[in-house]
Amino acid sequence: MKSIVAIASAASLISSAAAASRSPLQFDITEVDLSSLQKRNVDSEPLEVSPHVLELNRVVGTSPAQTWIQSIRNGPGSNGMYKTGHVTNLTDLNGYEYIASILFGDETLQVIVDSGSSDTWAVQKDFTCQDSDGNRLNDTSLCNFGPTYNGTFQHGSIPGVHFNITYGDGEFATGLMGYQDITLAGLEVPHQEVALVNKTYWNGDNVASGLLGLAYDLLTSEYNDATGKSIYYDSIFTTMSKKGIVKPDLFSMAMDSKSQVGQLAFGGLPPVETKGKLISTPIRMVALLSHRPEAKTEYSFYTILPDGYVIKNVTMAPTTNQTLAASKWNTAVSKPAGFYNSTTPTIVDSGTTLMYVPSDISDAFAAGIPNSFYDIFSGAYYAPCDATVPDFGIVINGHTFYADKADLIQSTDPLDNGDGTFVCLLGVTDGGEGPYILGDTMMNSLVTVFDVGAGMMRFASRK
Repeated sequence: MKSIVAIASAASLISSAAAASRSPLQFDITEVDLSSLQKRNVDSEPLEVSPHVLELNRVVGTSPAQTWIQSIRNGPGSNGMYKTGHVTNLTDLNGYEYIASILFGDETLQVIVDSGSSDTWAVQKDFTCQDSDGNRLNDTSLCNFGPTYNGTFQHGSIPGVHFNITYGDGEFATGLMGYQDITLAGLEVPHQEVALVNKTYWNGDNVASGLLGLAYDLLTSEYNDATGKSIYYDSIFTTMSKKGIVKPDLFSMAMDSKSQVGQLAFGGLPPVETKGKLISTPIRMVALLSHRPEAKTEYSFYTILPDGYVIKNVTMAPTTNQTLAASKWNTAVSKPAGFYNSTTPTIVDSGTTLMYVPSDISDAFAAGIPNSFYDIFSGAYYAPCDATVPDFGIVINGHTFYADKADLIQSTDPLDNGDGTFVCLLGVTDGGEGPYILGDTMMNSLVTVFDVGAGMMRFASRK
């Protein structure tokens, strides 16, 4: 049983959420002509259940995308790059990641499935494991990977370039770039550019041997050896789309915290029951990365602009929501009871456990739960495990999607409060200045469609 005292002393180290509240960052959003990127209209064909489905299994861990987004939230350093900074060990926050089995060359590997990053890579046999200070460790098991990849690139390495990525908690992976055949969900992706990692500082889950990145090319991490400049290449889903391997060119996810499993479907929907129709909203181009101005005109993260949030049976003082109501992204929508404006950029990320929302929204949610409190060190809210939580929903294109109560208070892993009582993690937390994240707290109640070909995100509630 973990103890919250190990995170912070209840008497002196716990702060109110109000003290941590900050106004949303003003990210740049550029409206551009998407006709060259979109291959079809969102309503051009109905979506069917796909025969190409990967089973996802949930394990304790922190996705690379989550730490990357955290580094953006930490803010840029003096050189304009984003800090790697300290990130709380999210094992203490019930942090999870989803893994799946793919054929990497001629070997079957378990990889982290990440909609918030773009590279596909595997750790190579005889890699160098380092600690956080860059010191070589003699025991490679300390990096906590699953089985390593024993081969080389099937179609050769790429001269003059290398792979190099650093995540928000200081983890990094470096290695060679080359071409490999990848098979996933019964679909073969020949000659895909991937990385073989030969040096890393990593705090893995002892299961995954690499990563399957499903985001756009702007987040790839290939660099020129001579100049150090980044080189964008076709990420695996871009290759699948361009070569017609997946039709229509979309993927979808359904995850379930109760069963600990989920599905990743290519070209259609996962085999789960839904209620109501799919609700669509455009994927936005948002300049989250100040050192990459092209983010204004190229897709990076899967980012949407929700209309706001619904918190039932909670009253928030009118003055506290003025910043959000005056947001330049605010739009007129049908406002259900308990609606709060918050039309600010929100990343849809399967690798993030919680919902990260504006301070006013997280304050209002926690205010409706007796004896809840905010821990500044873990960056999360806690409450008595038997607490009753208010209904919480996100409004997208005028439709409200509600999170399952079991995901709003995660009672399966209580923490010792140090006084004989136990508290549980709440599924909604303070996102500070942003960027905000639609994470697993909400995605566990949805079928989420990443409709790349139509430039849309689509959502439906699960039965």
